[in-house]
Parts: sequence; structure tokens; C-alpha cells
Amino acid sequence: MSITNNNSYLETSWSDCIENSQDFDRLINWLSGEFILYQQDENQVLKVYFPNGWFIVSFKKGINNEYKVLMKHKSKFTFIDIKKQLLLAIDRFKKIN
Repeated sequence: MSITNNNSYLETSWSDCIENSQDFDRLINWLSGEFILYQQDENQVLKVYFPNGWFIVSFKKGINNEYKVLMKHKSKFTFIDIKKQLLLAIDRFKKIN
């Protein structure tokens, strides 16, 4: 996971494995609840918009059942804050499941 500065946006992405597509659906529901105060689009991926940025969580079908997170934001402070919230939410989900 690295942070790059691209066209005035800070950007990062990372991938992780999940058991199956049903667990991915539960992860999407979990994250949707964690970020309920932000505008969201949910159509096989979860895209959450927040002031000056957004993140997407998508499922990559394949051998490893990976999901990918892509995040872009203009403010470094908010970028780091939302990234921490997102990582903590994913960690809580993994501990419960």
C-alpha cells in the first residue's frame, strides 16, 4: 500500500483476500453501515463519496477471491483519516467473521 500524488489527488490502492463472494457481500454491507453518513453507490462494488474524495471496494473473481480498494482524495489530512477508518472497519469485519 503506497500513497501517490497524481494530478492534485492523493491516491492509494491495496488488495486483500476474502473467503468467498458471500463474505464480500457481507463486507460491502458492513462498510456501507460504517460509512452511512456519506453518499454511496452500490452496484457490485461499493463507492463512497466524501468531501473532495472517494473510495471504491470491488471484488476480483479468481483463484484467491481478492477484493481491491482504491482511494482518491485532495486533502492529505482527510485522506489519512478516512483511510484509517476504512482499515479499522475492514479489520473489525475480519475479526467478527
